[in-house]
Amino acid sequence: QQNYHISFIRFFEDLKDPVLFNTLIHEEEIGGLILLAVDQAMKTDEDKTIIEKMKGRMKKIVCIECQYDGLSSVMFDRRETASKATECLFREGYKDIVYIGQNDERVEGVRKILSLHGLNDDPSYFFMAEAFNMPGGADAIEKIPEGGKYPRAIVCGSDEVAVGVLSVLNRRKVSVPEEVAVIGMDNIEIAEYTNPPLTTMNVQKKNMGYRAVEMIVNNTCGQGDDAIRIMLPANIVNRSSC
Repeated sequence: QQNYHISFIRFFEDLKDPVLFNTLIHEEEIGGLILLAVDQAMKTDEDKTIIEKMKGRMKKIVCIECQYDGLSSVMFDRRETASKATECLFREGYKDIVYIGQNDERVEGVRKILSLHGLNDDPSYFFMAEAFNMPGGADAIEKIPEGGKYPRAIVCGSDEVAVGVLSVLNRRKVSVPEEVAVIGMDNIEIAEYTNPPLTTMNVQKKNMGYRAVEMIVNNTCGQGDDAIRIMLPANIVNRSSC
């Protein structure tokens, strides 16, 4: 709509090639840079160096679904989203609740609701496993022996984690939600087609992209003390898994 040309760099790892970095990342080549969930790619100090080099070269940088010191960002409120998901389970009558997912603000969101309801809010009690994707969710359930005791309800840090959880529960013929209730976060397309369809927290993915581009176009994505942080709320999508 703004007559901007869009280029995509699919892999953060590619930018470790200094020739490619110098070719792509400078203001004569691009007018702005949107970094999508790069926190998942940053594992070493070298990775952080790449972001610092970007900051030195580019005035217009916006992070989506992650935060980096001194850069503007657009995110969903992870803590509040996890709180709403956990509160939803309480409203449905579940009290034995665990969390499987990313070890970030979502953990505090779950903890907040457990504490409000007078339950054990020690992460060692309710944080069942750290997981980022479908295999991680599946592995967390696989650690429970077949025929063992399952939690009554599971808050998953993402829908991908929830899909992994559901796959193992279905294979073991554990009924959802009659025996184990599951709720996810993200509302990705596959969530509507799982067995059973996944109740989840809808994250404003389109709006996050829109707001990021808006900051680039309007030149409002400052750095340092001028960096802007936009937090978007999430809403529940009720289906059949809890």
